Amino acid sequence: SILLITVDCLRADHIGSYGYYRDTTPRIDELIDKGKKFSHAFSNGPGTRFGFKSIHGGVHPLRIKGAGLPKKAGRTIAEVLKDQGYQTGGFSDNPFVSKYFNYHRGFDKFADYTQWISDESKLTSLTHLNRLVRQQIGPAIPNGQIYNLLKSGYDSLIKLVESTGANANSNDRTVVNHALEWISDARETDQPYFAWIHLMDAHH
Repeated sequence: SILLITVDCLRADHIGSYGYYRDTTPRIDELIDKGKKFSHAFSNGPGTRFGFKSIHGGVHPLRIKGAGLPKKAGRTIAEVLKDQGYQTGGFSDNPFVSKYFNYHRGFDKFADYTQWISDESKLTSLTHLNRLVRQQIGPAIPNGQIYNLLKSGYDSLIKLVESTGANANSNDRTVVNHALEWISDARETDQPYFAWIHLMDAHH
């Protein structure tokens, strides 16, 4: 079985096994002590919306148009493993690695921020606003001062959403508990599993 854990905004130089002086990551340090530790790693993009296209799509982010994964093109790591007989489960409360951006592709079970957000009107408004701006308003406005002004406001909103998780009323413990429940059920079968858990508390 395969467990992929990703942590938004976690820096290597703030992990104990990489020399950080505070005891901030005891469980990660335990995993590193029992496994392999890489001294160099490189991201294919400067942020979640870019880097995760490579992690899940297996290609450079510039080969995928727009934010997120394409609806059908290419193959994701979950799709490849599912075809090999793996059970697949994904768990994330980051709006930019959600079903809306097609990160559920290949997962038998996928829980994203929509599962934990309590205010349905807030969720609907956020989703519609994103779709409206990206698909209708943005392409209709020619480049210039008005476009740059509107883009600046939109970018500020995106940064707010990224830093608050859309106030989804969830935290890493909630996400991990959902994942552990799924993993427990997966272990009861004869099939291996692939579980992806994406954590956001470090970002917040």
